Amino acid sequence: MSSGIRIVKLSSLPLALLLVWASAAYAMSGPFSLADCIRIALARNPAYQGSRLAAEAATKEIGSARAAFLPQIGFDGSFLETSPTSLVPTWAAISVGKEYEPLILDQPLYDRGIAGKFEAAKANGEVARADAQVAGGNLVDLVMTDYFQVLQASDSVAIARLNRAGMQSQLAAAIERNRTGDTPRIDVSRAELALDNASAELEGAEGALASARIALGSLLGMGPEFEIQPMGRRSLAPLAASLPSLLLEAESHRPELVAAKARLKRAHADLAVAESARYPKVYLEGAYGWYANNPDLSYLGWEAEINVKVPLIDWDHSRDQIDAARLQYAQVRKDFDGQKLAIDQEVREAAAQLQTAAAQVKYASRSVDEAQQTVRMAEKGFLAGNVSNLDLLLSDRQWMQARLQESSVYYQSLVAQAKLRWAIGELTP
Repeated sequence: MSSGIRIVKLSSLPLALLLVWASAAYAMSGPFSLADCIRIALARNPAYQGSRLAAEAATKEIGSARAAFLPQIGFDGSFLETSPTSLVPTWAAISVGKEYEPLILDQPLYDRGIAGKFEAAKANGEVARADAQVAGGNLVDLVMTDYFQVLQASDSVAIARLNRAGMQSQLAAAIERNRTGDTPRIDVSRAELALDNASAELEGAEGALASARIALGSLLGMGPEFEIQPMGRRSLAPLAASLPSLLLEAESHRPELVAAKARLKRAHADLAVAESARYPKVYLEGAYGWYANNPDLSYLGWEAEINVKVPLIDWDHSRDQIDAARLQYAQVRKDFDGQKLAIDQEVREAAAQLQTAAAQVKYASRSVDEAQQTVRMAEKGFLAGNVSNLDLLLSDRQWMQARLQESSVYYQSLVAQAKLRWAIGELTP
């Protein structure tokens, strides 16, 4: 593959504008540009909004995990009354009242599990944010693809209408020439058949346009009764990028790979949490408040103690958890390597498809020019009586097919451009 791959850039629609979603109110009257459609879809699509809310919730969990490092302060109040009973000796069966109303402090001094849970919470936040970017990028890619399909279908309808109008003119001319005896009746029959075919092709093109509008409207949360803004072909400017640079950009920005890296961090943190069961935990516990055993013995004071918990025997419970965490980490590592290889392949394939599409656009444009020149010569020959009506109809049909092919490969090149931008991680809001 050539090291210089040309990516079509929408110079009239800056990439930053394409990828920023707007939560503010937007005009719902058309015609909608590509940027309008992307903003509407990102603002209204339930799946993407759900992924964003999940990312916000995961971010909140980071603060909850961080709070475990800080001292926990609470109020603990109680009152205990013991009455005499015949079930205990007389000397012990006395009425005792205890009142206990202190402020309690609990401060971890050493607990490897807390640090592991905090790292896991941070990794979960990264995963959720990356997943939201994946959902947004997929949505942008779908909107761009459907938008281009609507434009291509619109082109096909316009071409089919021009072709039918041309066939109607040729039929009228054939009827007139047959009336004056300049052409046989078979030419009229051929023109009628060509008009019927052109009408059927127009019906098919209009049906394809309706389907494309429905697909795009579904992404936007709208019906098909809306207008989109055509794109000027001269608004496309080339942007050169080598394949190695595209692969590096995908590795840095592709949200699926970012999420895979975060899952690897989370698996490592989960392993640290499992291993923490083998280490001692040290806590500082303190209390300050009012203590009263009886009316003659009460005081306001404080107490503090260091609490150390050392694991001795847990019947392999911690070992099994550690082994499971290690296996999970190994699996996530394999998934990460597989994700990286898959993204590398997607970038290479997208770059090759874009390169092929760019070449097809050049050849299709040349074919349109050649077919148009053939029609002009056929028309002159037909008027001079040197070209048959059948040859004229065939040349018109070849011109129409060339224009349809040019429109198809042009919008396919835009879809290929969108796929490459998606593959390298640019289509992320």
